[in-house]
This record gives sequence, structure tokens and C-alpha cells, in this order.
Amino acid sequence: MQYTYLEVIGYLIVLITGILSHFFKKKIQGETLSDIKEYFREHFKSTCTTVVAALITFGALIAANGLGIIAVFTTGYTADSLFNKAPGDAKV
Repeated sequence: MQYTYLEVIGYLIVLITGILSHFFKKKIQGETLSDIKEYFREHFKSTCTTVVAALITFGALIAANGLGIIAVFTTGYTADSLFNKAPGDAKV
């Protein structure tokens, strides 16, 4: 199946939403004390790793014709959960 550029951009927005949703879950539960700008600036390496891993998995989903809102959101959420474990967090 061919995806249009508009569909891919929409799915990328969903991917970013998944990443941010995991951050906000950690913020609400008190696992991080930073605001979002400070957190991503202080944990730049783990944030870059998260984004790269999410984009690689996103590419694999495109290749496998597996793009769907739930799959893409879960990819972003899980990538942040796996790779954005920073030493400054309350629970690591």
C-alpha cells in the first residue's frame, strides 16, 4: 500500500504524541520533577535515542504496511518508555 505524504505526516504527529504522552504520564505520577523543556534539554542523549528508535520502528511499520493510529501511538509511547530512562528521574 502506498501512503501519501499527508498520511505519513499525520502518523508522525501521532508518533510524537505517543512520546509526549509517556512524558506527561511520568510527570503526573511524579516520576520526574522537570518541566518538559528542561527535561529534554537535560536528557538530550536519551531523548535522541528515543526519537531515532521510534523513527526506525515507524519506517519498519511503513515497510510492513502496518501503519495504524494505535500501532504508531504505541510505538512512540513504548520507545519513550524503553529509552528515556534518565538518572535524574525519581524512579529509574
